[in-house]
Amino acid sequence: FNVNATVTTNVQTAIRAAQGATVRQNITQITYQNTNATATTLTIQEASNTLIVVSVPANMTNPVQLQFPTPLRSGLNAALNYTAGTTGANILLNVTGFNSN
Repeated sequence: FNVNATVTTNVQTAIRAAQGATVRQNITQITYQNTNATATTLTIQEASNTLIVVSVPANMTNPVQLQFPTPLRSGLNAALNYTAGTTGANILLNVTGFNSN
């Protein structure tokens, strides 16, 4: 899967819905860029469990790409969500990965 989103709120928002009772979602890459003047954090979660939290500087001129040789893995039938640490962010987000059992 390859999903794009713009993160502007500190409310947990779905990146990708749960994929079925026997399916896990595996994140292999995250790319992000904050175009706002407010620094923040970016949290990626599966259901309510945090997979990763990163610090996101203000006014980024270039995106940051994180690659995970060992994927960030969700539980079975879990949605992937994102949350910004503040409401003043404008994070351009791309999440790449695959499904597995």
